[in-house]
Amino acid sequence: MYRICPREGQPEKGTCLAPDVMIFGSAGGVRVFFQQYTLASETRVLCIGPVTARAAREAGCLEVETARVHSAAGIRAALEQPGGES
Repeated sequence: MYRICPREGQPEKGTCLAPDVMIFGSAGGVRVFFQQYTLASETRVLCIGPVTARAAREAGCLEVETARVHSAAGIRAALEQPGGES
C-alpha cells in the first residue's frame, strides 16, 4: 500500500505548469497532481496505461498518449516517438 501526496516546497496550489512532457504512472498520481496544479495545453501528456489515461482525460487533458507496453520501457519507447497512441 502506498500514499501519494505533494512534497513541501512545491509550486503553489493552482499553479499552471508547462513542462514539455508530463508522465503519469498511476491514476492516483493524476488525481493528486490535478488537485494541486493545472497543465498548459501544449504539454504532452503520456500515461503508462489505459486506466491512467482515463483519469487524465477525466481531469481535463484533451490529448493523452498511452504507452503501447505498460511499463517503464514502454514509457521510454513512447518518449522516443513524436506522438504515441491517443
